[in-house]
Amino acid sequence: MKKFLIVFLVVLVVGGLAYAATSGFYLKGAFRPGSIKLPTVATDPQITVSVSRSTPASGSITAGSSSVPLSTFTFAALGEEFMVDEFSINVSQSGITAAALGDSDNNISSIRVSYLDVDGVTQSQTSILVAGTAQFSGVGDFYLPINKGVDLTVTADLDSVADGATVGETIRANLAFNDFEAVGQSTGTTWGLEYVDADLPNSKDLYFGAITYTDGDESFDLDGAQSVSNTLGGSLSLTIDSNATSDNSNKLPVGTILCVDDDDSATCNSEDIYVVTSWPSSTSGTEDSVTVMAIDDAGDSSYDDNDPLLYAMPGTGFLTNVGTMTVVK
Repeated sequence: MKKFLIVFLVVLVVGGLAYAATSGFYLKGAFRPGSIKLPTVATDPQITVSVSRSTPASGSITAGSSSVPLSTFTFAALGEEFMVDEFSINVSQSGITAAALGDSDNNISSIRVSYLDVDGVTQSQTSILVAGTAQFSGVGDFYLPINKGVDLTVTADLDSVADGATVGETIRANLAFNDFEAVGQSTGTTWGLEYVDADLPNSKDLYFGAITYTDGDESFDLDGAQSVSNTLGGSLSLTIDSNATSDNSNKLPVGTILCVDDDDSATCNSEDIYVVTSWPSSTSGTEDSVTVMAIDDAGDSSYDDNDPLLYAMPGTGFLTNVGTMTVVK
């Protein structure tokens, strides 16, 4: 008599999502009639961030309006639940000059973020822009469940023209990582910038997609030979000459990612990568001592005078699919 091995796969469909019971964990994927697509489950924790499909398309926004939708970002956790405690929202500046830093602040009176807590209740936090960036700290209840994308929605209250808004200026509200922090709910591990993976998605990292760098040669170079002690997530200073002919005429916002182009190849390949956490104001004729945090130590931590810097600003160098809003009266 022939014997057959029969394997049963039990699938529960809830809200258009397919859950398959296997060996003590579940998988979630898109369900279509007649087919089930199940993604690979990570054995170690991972957080991924992307621009949500529901983020508003480019358009116009009216000065003086309240609760104007600007962008939406989707967070997804694998391997462990998280509570996100810190992050930043950066509003794109019009250029890299010092004058452009925070040049859209006059259009926005406050930035609000909304998300779900562990009970599925919508929570909101409000902050104001300083030099183009609104920082959110002590949030504490932005909950990331395992294997389910959840949204962080960004809205703004706009200033009126009488209060300083400028018709024709543009606004793009981007996620920045100059002060990211999340806490694993089973391990208790605090994830800071040392968990950012600047290259590829892997286990035990925070990944937000591809990074496109701009060659900062002649705009941003290291001033003098520098040797640093790199510890992932560790803070240090880089002395930067921000213009070849007029020191400090250029500045980048916090949350910008920098790659030291040590081999002068105009590409970031096996080199040290940092995120800007503070770029000081300064006077012409002196170099900037810029505070950064290490997120990749693939280089040799020893740099030559005039090594160029590659940079990726929030919204233009990563997480780039955010719509551009034009202020109208």
